[in-house]
Amino acid sequence: ILLGTVCLQSEDFDSALRHYSRALSLYESSKPRDSNAIATCLTGISNAHRSRKELVQALDFAQRAWTLSESSRSA
Repeated sequence: ILLGTVCLQSEDFDSALRHYSRALSLYESSKPRDSNAIATCLTGISNAHRSRKELVQALDFAQRAWTLSESSRSA
């Protein structure tokens, strides 16, 4: 997640997407699942897409992050 954040802040959006996506894959396959880390990855991917003006993809990932965060709170 940290590498994705550094790349995002450096405006290296392709690398940010790569790092966030890799982290997302790792967190989704881990047991037990870390919902907060997954939501952070989804938010990072959303922010990278938004920065690239890919607004449909940005919205999709933001909604996934929000849904996960909400379901984690109610569990």
